[in-house]
Amino acid sequence: MDAVAAQFAIFFDLLSHYGITNGNALAQINKAEGVRGNPAEHHFYIKNPEEGVLGQRSELARDLVGVFREFFSKMSSDNAEMMRQCFVDSRESVEASNQLERIVSQLTDDIRSLDTKHGEQLVEELKHVIKNKRSEIVLIVGNKGSGKSTFIDRFFSHVLSPIIRDECAVCVIDVSAYPGGVTDIQRWMSLELIESLERHVFDDDQGVGNTGDYQGLFFSTYQRWSRATFKDLYETDKVAFKNKFGEHVESMRRDHPQEYVLDLLRQFSNSRKKLSCIIYDNTDQFPSDTQNLVFQYAVALRKAVTSFGIVPITDRSIWRLSKAGPIQSEVSHTFYLPVPDPTAIIRKRVQFVRDIIAADEKNSGEYFAGKGIRISIKNLQAFAEIVEKAFLTSTDVTALVGALANFEIRRILEIAERILLSHSFKIDDLFKIYIAKQDNLYVDYNKVIKALLIGNYDRFTETASSYVANLFSVDPLSPESPLIRLYLLDHLNAIKAASSTVEDRYVKVIELLAHFEQIGASRENIIRILKHLFEFRLVESFDGAEEEISIESRVGCTPSGTVHLELALTNPAYLEEMAYVTGLRTKGAVDQLDQLRFRMRDSKSRLEFFHTFASYVYGEDGQKTHLPTADTFRNMLNVRRGFKARWMR
Repeated sequence: MDAVAAQFAIFFDLLSHYGITNGNALAQINKAEGVRGNPAEHHFYIKNPEEGVLGQRSELARDLVGVFREFFSKMSSDNAEMMRQCFVDSRESVEASNQLERIVSQLTDDIRSLDTKHGEQLVEELKHVIKNKRSEIVLIVGNKGSGKSTFIDRFFSHVLSPIIRDECAVCVIDVSAYPGGVTDIQRWMSLELIESLERHVFDDDQGVGNTGDYQGLFFSTYQRWSRATFKDLYETDKVAFKNKFGEHVESMRRDHPQEYVLDLLRQFSNSRKKLSCIIYDNTDQFPSDTQNLVFQYAVALRKAVTSFGIVPITDRSIWRLSKAGPIQSEVSHTFYLPVPDPTAIIRKRVQFVRDIIAADEKNSGEYFAGKGIRISIKNLQAFAEIVEKAFLTSTDVTALVGALANFEIRRILEIAERILLSHSFKIDDLFKIYIAKQDNLYVDYNKVIKALLIGNYDRFTETASSYVANLFSVDPLSPESPLIRLYLLDHLNAIKAASSTVEDRYVKVIELLAHFEQIGASRENIIRILKHLFEFRLVESFDGAEEEISIESRVGCTPSGTVHLELALTNPAYLEEMAYVTGLRTKGAVDQLDQLRFRMRDSKSRLEFFHTFASYVYGEDGQKTHLPTADTFRNMLNVRRGFKARWMR
């Protein structure tokens, strides 16, 4: 015990779950046995990424920050109307809307018919049939960032016919606001649902009714108390009786929220003849156990009272739930929303800005002034034109931006902002060309790529970019081959391409470690590199709630990982910027590259620059990895040969 106390860090690494799953135990054992990893290296840089300097935006660019964030990269409920107007329709989303409307219409027709055709006794009988056979739970399946929440909001506010909409009470439970802890989530959802339902029941912004409202809500209980349970108190002291009843209601709301919710839902179904539409939003960021509890809660409400539940969910989540829970038997319908096209996303927003300009021009820009936007209508028109030229005239740009963002709408628009407002993009010059009414407004593709890579800095700085990673970077304290990230991404990408199921696209980290150990890569380094790729979303965990990669994880390649691999193997702008900021072991190579970079406009010098950097990378890979000729390593050999063929001419 004295030894444990004196060297607790080593003890923890050797025997704790964290130490074992993260490779710390193996590192301690290797150290004790005298096994040494690659020795640390001193690295030299053409441009040290840690010394990157933030550029100064022009006054016009600073003003445009507000414009861009208001209409492009800002994604919040503050501008819900813009979100609805800019939703990208597709064949699948239109079909989902049509089918949802048919379902809601059918359910609300059933409820309305009870109000006009049947007496109270028959209502109670039919209610049992409805709650078991007529309630629905619908899944809206789509990738993260495909606009599932916006689709649902737009459906109820714009798509659904007003007649049917008036028969619905829409309640949204934003599960992302849940503070954590699996055991209490169903109670928390009940409390959230109570607040939403009470605003519908009591026709009050605060969701607070008067005494008579609560007597009506719990009328059967009130009648039983007044006629039987507390009849004497009711006849002798009505004030005391009402106080006792009020305490009961408050106690029920506080201590038995799910029962209280059911009473509210029955109030809608039986008395108000309305359909409760409950949306369980943003469940994907939680572990599968929590998601199961959310789904079980939705099923419980569905079975207890007529309701219409909607659960937006990703394809990975639905696969996990279908294996472990009642999702297959309880879901009534499943609709799929495809990933929106990046070009359509930006085009919708450009058109939205133009429509506002057209409507606001007569009022001298009052709308924009109200948003704190200082630039003129003419400048706003130029802005819309430049955005269109930069992103909508080349499918290469939008395809690249979409893949880097993993096709998440928010990140697509944030990357677009990074490009346009980069000082290297020179947006001021484009404004001058437009305002001068010159016809040669042209956006250079290479400037777009450079702006994407360096943002508002004077060089690529990985710490200032959450979208682009340097695949050639090497940790000087534990150096590996500068091609190891390419090998990892290509390996995962090949598995993804060959897989027919969601599960098969993801590989156990322990299997990756065993495979890459055969080429001389250490387990510790592979885990560290996977964590780096995961941080930049080039790889993802099968468990969408996992925040860190461990030896127990299952990982797969993302669209961003695929496009990074392509950039490293084919794109001159990417290779050039990474060469500037990648640490090299030999000072001579850095000096040679540093001289060549001042002659990059000369095509011969440019090719020599690429050849010099690629030769260094290729040589380091040959020293630090050994690629067997076995068929299982064919893809790695192809990556190595492809890199050499493209850059070492």
